[in-house]
Amino acid sequence: RITYEALESAGIPSEQLALIPLGVDLTVFRPAHPYERTHIRKALGIPEYAFCIGSFQKDGIGWDEGMEPKLIKGPDIFIETINTLYRSYPDIFVLLTGPARGYVKKLLTKIGVPFVHTVLHNYHDIAAYYGALDLCLITSRCEGGPKALLESWACAVPVVATQVGMAADCIEHCRNGMVVPLDRVATLADCVAELHDNPQLRQQIIHAAHATVQQFDWACIAAQYYRELYRAHSAQTKSNA
Repeated sequence: RITYEALESAGIPSEQLALIPLGVDLTVFRPAHPYERTHIRKALGIPEYAFCIGSFQKDGIGWDEGMEPKLIKGPDIFIETINTLYRSYPDIFVLLTGPARGYVKKLLTKIGVPFVHTVLHNYHDIAAYYGALDLCLITSRCEGGPKALLESWACAVPVVATQVGMAADCIEHCRNGMVVPLDRVATLADCVAELHDNPQLRQQIIHAAHATVQQFDWACIAAQYYRELYRAHSAQTKSNA
């Protein structure tokens, strides 16, 4: 909606705009079976007792190690939040995927938080990694998606996110996720802590989020593209003929 409103503010008539969200493939991203969760955590070296927090993105500048942070993705906010949590929750473990994560890895090492990082060459393989998570933490300052929101929901992983992109539009706080204003590290940490301490709330959020994500299946989004773009354009073309 942020992009839609920006285009409107730039003078583009609303009748020339269509608000169509990102989608997710629900045949690929699905809740993990308990044995799948056990297998992936064991394969990655994640202890059984650990509360595993995921961050699946590219948040370094360039395509090398990524030691210079891409601040729009909020890696500094992620580190500050994890550091705040780790003081009270030493069972925290971080799972990273994506290229150019050097900045985050360096600072996780510095503060002593255990983590594992994997770069996947087949993107669909990431679905299995969601099965290892207890929570997905999204700390971006600006987003077009994020994809991790819908993917987490589809995989029955609760989300704590900054109020950006689709998170601002789709998360109903404490119902299907937790959403926090930008740069509120203490609030982000409090939300993660609440979900860590309250398994019942986690399950309630997972259940509501999984119901929410059904409308974002790519089959539904493709139908929306057809209705709002192609069919509308075809009708307009015929009327002008």
